[in-house]
Amino acid sequence: MRQPRAERKLAYQERGETLAFARQCAALPQLKRTWHQLKRVHSQVLQDVLHRLQHAFDGFFRRRNAGRTPGYPRFRGTGWYDNFTYRQWGNGVTLERGRLVLSNIGAVRIVRDRPLQGTPKTRTIVRKADGWYAHIACEVAPEPLPPTGKAVGVDVGLERFATLSDGTHIPNPRLYRAAERRLRRAQRRLSRRVKGSNRRRKARELLAKAHLKARRARLDFAHKTARALVNAYDQIVVEQLNIQGMARNHPLAKSISDAGWGLFVTVLRAKAARERARGRGGQPGRNVADLCAVW
Repeated sequence: MRQPRAERKLAYQERGETLAFARQCAALPQLKRTWHQLKRVHSQVLQDVLHRLQHAFDGFFRRRNAGRTPGYPRFRGTGWYDNFTYRQWGNGVTLERGRLVLSNIGAVRIVRDRPLQGTPKTRTIVRKADGWYAHIACEVAPEPLPPTGKAVGVDVGLERFATLSDGTHIPNPRLYRAAERRLRRAQRRLSRRVKGSNRRRKARELLAKAHLKARRARLDFAHKTARALVNAYDQIVVEQLNIQGMARNHPLAKSISDAGWGLFVTVLRAKAARERARGRGGQPGRNVADLCAVW
């Protein structure tokens, strides 16, 4: 992504031109002839890099026009680029005999956590602390949930994660507090290692795995709690919270961050919106996605 970003900056500084995605995409064949190592990368992957760069600049101009701190897209060092995407299924990526066939890479044996549903559209290969993962986005036929005729209000807190308007309490798992001791040990082990040594590399991998485990636990709790609410209620009302402002309260900052209210509401809104889209093509009157969150 360094070369396309540098081209955009140079074109604007020297000629006052703005290079958009289409123009840079058309220049990819010439760039491949200049940089022979790019021939080993599939065209879909290279185009996705330009899509990400365009998205970064769109966000920069949007923030600048809104009067916020824009944050100009910057160069990324080695090791920061942890995923690549094939934007069209069947063009550079297929699934054959239980193996993932990637263009210019080969056939890779995979372990699937679930069978594919619907029509595959895109594939993203992601590097995480504990290995490589393949994310397949599929187009699935709508299957609307049956209406329940119920509505509920959700009041999040610290003593209890949430209290529903019908009196139901959802306990706070305090996942970060549970993982804090393990994270502290891993961080101290890393700080004792000599920079550049093999032992420091291994300690960094152990720390990354510990953080990944804590993150997955928080995501799992948010998804399961949100799914239970969306299945049980047609309307869900969430209170308005200034989480960033509340986190400035030093004595409660760690507990507020540990609760993960923002993540929970984001997942809840996404699940409700998906059920609303399904309901449009299915049973009329399905209202589970009417998430009346004051945000």
